[in-house]
Amino acid sequence: MHVAGSKGKGTVVALVSAALQFAGHRCGTLTSPHVEHVNERLRVQGAPVSDDALAAALEIAMEARAAAARRNSAGGDASWFDVFIAASLWALAKEGASWAVVECGLGGRGDSTNVLCADVSVLTSVELEHTEVLGGTVEAIAREKAAIVSPGGTLVAGLAHGTAGASVAASVARERGAAALVIAPPSPAGAAASNVCTARAVLDELGRRGVRCAEGATLLGGHLLEEPTVLALAQSMLPARLESARSSCGVELLLDGAHTAASAAALVQAVAGPTPPPAASSRLAPVLLLGLMADKDARAITSELGALQPVHAVCTSVGAGVLCSPPHQVAELLRAVTDCQVAAVDELDAALSKALAVAQERGTFVVVVGSLRLCGAVRSDPRVSMTAVQSFG
Repeated sequence: MHVAGSKGKGTVVALVSAALQFAGHRCGTLTSPHVEHVNERLRVQGAPVSDDALAAALEIAMEARAAAARRNSAGGDASWFDVFIAASLWALAKEGASWAVVECGLGGRGDSTNVLCADVSVLTSVELEHTEVLGGTVEAIAREKAAIVSPGGTLVAGLAHGTAGASVAASVARERGAAALVIAPPSPAGAAASNVCTARAVLDELGRRGVRCAEGATLLGGHLLEEPTVLALAQSMLPARLESARSSCGVELLLDGAHTAASAAALVQAVAGPTPPPAASSRLAPVLLLGLMADKDARAITSELGALQPVHAVCTSVGAGVLCSPPHQVAELLRAVTDCQVAAVDELDAALSKALAVAQERGTFVVVVGSLRLCGAVRSDPRVSMTAVQSFG
């Protein structure tokens, strides 16, 4: 399976691969980016590959790149991501994976992963993103992402019928001699419900194509995605997505790598919903720890996060050596949409200390949001220990 989309790719990859594993298949996954360790990007049976296995694969890919350079072929200009994808696909074969569920890095048509001939391709969602590369309209972006579909394959699109993205996706599939299956998300649909709906459709399509469980039964998405073991395995592959943690001072934290307006809105919806993540179960107004990469729409994201009505907010960087939105500028945007006190603290360690101190004083929890890099830095902090993750609903 080959998965593209603006949001929801990681969740759909995790759900589909966990279901295939539960059904008795040896399944590998390839995702990006990682949160703490690069090994997270490449998993077999849900577990990251070992350092030795990844190193061996990277050596093979780097040798191929060097050989291409000696021949003056295009492979000699392969990027880091190109090399990593080549190494990962080699490693999945070496590890004996019978299925691979592969997430696009950026877009689809020109992505390094688009060397696959997938039975089923997936388009989870379409938003305005990376417009300088993918195009300035939803239609243009949908066309770029849907271009991963293979002739004779099926494109499963988790998009509402009649929308511009759905129409373009179906058109691209027809042009490439593939079938299109447009899945209207539940209405009203949260991000979690839409992702589960899309994963179910993917699994059902595999079953229609003759894929069976180990004991011989036809693969059925509805049945597999009701299994607690499948959901638990999928959750374990998704760090920093509605993930709960606890600090050494007893403060609960909710980590979510939301870095678009839509994902920020989904976070707010999850916190305010009938079954909030464990860290947010108190229903108290949280302290916000926010850091954004420089290429993100800070105004749109802060506008959505204002609905959390935090009691305090700390804007910070997203880690050393990373180009981020200046914390003081993000703080100004946040002040415009909230009534709480907002601080700008450049150094992440100090910012986390401040957020934890304020949360402890107020008797509430901390929401860490804006970047997977930020969440990864908080996850690895010695003051923080991971506890549980939110259900997919």
